[in-house]
Amino acid sequence: MQSMRVILGSVVWIFLGVVACGEDARVVVRSIEITQTMPTIAAGTRLQLTATATYTDFSNSDVTAMVEWSSSSTATATVNAAGELEGVAVGAATITAKLGRSFGTTSATVTAALLRSIQVTAIGAKLADRSQQAAHGNWHVQRPDDAGSH
Repeated sequence: MQSMRVILGSVVWIFLGVVACGEDARVVVRSIEITQTMPTIAAGTRLQLTATATYTDFSNSDVTAMVEWSSSSTATATVNAAGELEGVAVGAATITAKLGRSFGTTSATVTAALLRSIQVTAIGAKLADRSQQAAHGNWHVQRPDDAGSH
């Protein structure tokens, strides 16, 4: 009889807990965070961004492939469905990752890449006029805070 009361009491408390929680017991997205935070990339280069959702139960998950990505200025920077940011032209753009009603943003800066040096090497042993050559450039991505230091 005592064990029956304990079981019945437990069922009542569980029922009351479910009724009291109602719709608020659902775990939903609380916020979206984009990393790389405030990225700076050179025009013509790409950078992978990541979107992380924080839920109302404070758990986190990678939602990069699930969010809708957008750029405030596609003439400056674009972002594809996989979260890959591409610098198009020098300037700034706000990048947004949206999932349902939640979204996160970051400011992306696109700079010009500066060629610091170039190395030309012959391919193969032939060094006559018709030899193939390869050129490799050493590029520096100019950041806004080092515009005068070259």
